[in-house]
Amino acid sequence: MLLAADREDASGRIVRMLEPPPGSQPGDQVFLEGGTPSTDAPKQVKGEVWKGVASALSVTKGHKAGVAGLPLVTGKGAVTVPEEIPEGAGIR
Repeated sequence: MLLAADREDASGRIVRMLEPPPGSQPGDQVFLEGGTPSTDAPKQVKGEVWKGVASALSVTKGHKAGVAGLPLVTGKGAVTVPEEIPEGAGIR
């Protein structure tokens, strides 16, 4: 899955892809900082479950991608957002 953060201002909309930490590989699990990867995570999240997660995605402090203010990480570190996207911006 690909996710991007965006912002809009007088000059238009800027969209940037989220950046996995260095050393990440396709298929690495993403989980909340302070947590652990799930051993039985579903391969797809559908419908109402995804809508709930998607509505809570945003840019957190330090230009990290997060859910409800908690940073998203892999085993290699934090998932980040380019600096031109401000804290609080949405992720889609």
